[in-house]
Amino acid sequence: MNKRIVFIGAGRLASSLAPALKESGNDIIQVFSRSQESASILAARLNCSFTCSLTSIDPAADLYIFTVPDHALDTLPENCGLSGKCLVHTSGSRTSSVFSGITEDYGVFYPLQTFTYGRNISFANLPVFIQGSNPSIQKMLSDLAGQISSKVQVITDEQRMLLHLAAVFANNFSNHMYAIAMDLLSSSGLDFENLRPLILETAGKAGYFPAQMQTGPAIRNETGIIQKHIEMLNDKPEYQKIYRFVTDSIRKLNVK
Repeated sequence: MNKRIVFIGAGRLASSLAPALKESGNDIIQVFSRSQESASILAARLNCSFTCSLTSIDPAADLYIFTVPDHALDTLPENCGLSGKCLVHTSGSRTSSVFSGITEDYGVFYPLQTFTYGRNISFANLPVFIQGSNPSIQKMLSDLAGQISSKVQVITDEQRMLLHLAAVFANNFSNHMYAIAMDLLSSSGLDFENLRPLILETAGKAGYFPAQMQTGPAIRNETGIIQKHIEMLNDKPEYQKIYRFVTDSIRKLNVK
């Protein structure tokens, strides 16, 4: 059964998730954000109303999805005047019980993906992890997630937090490595585009057995090359520190 939904938050996740839920037949009736610009832009895409006032959030929705930064979940829910409503958040690192003092009907709707403005994300094969405070809410969220994704799974708070931790390593940390690589190349007038084929091939292989796919001087114990690389980073001590630490970590992880 399709739902009448209000989005609390109009950032990158909401900008992908709200259109996906609308396209699957749900009615997004309102968007709330403290930023009038972001709220109005998303509301225009969804052909719905928007508000920047907590007291003007539509009380007639079946479901309120909080797509806000984690710290906002400390105070925002209790100030929205939504006591007794069905409330869910999309955080990977906050417990499902942040709404427990406000309503008995709450849960988590966690799509495991990175979202960027202007980049269309397909939810079809995207893992969506859900939790519900009771069997009825859990089924409702499972059905809702199933409208947009073929990979829906019920998990615990502890499992979701571990997934979030792993995602920080897989996404945030690896992306930072790309940023370092770009900085190193640009300082010598080289184009980061040269690394694109390597990055795509590495990502393709890493989706299966990353430890077994490891290559490079660290796993081959090429001490001469490693020392040369460290010397090349003499003017970038922070990068040197990262290089040494990651090299040591690769060696330890791959000790047989």
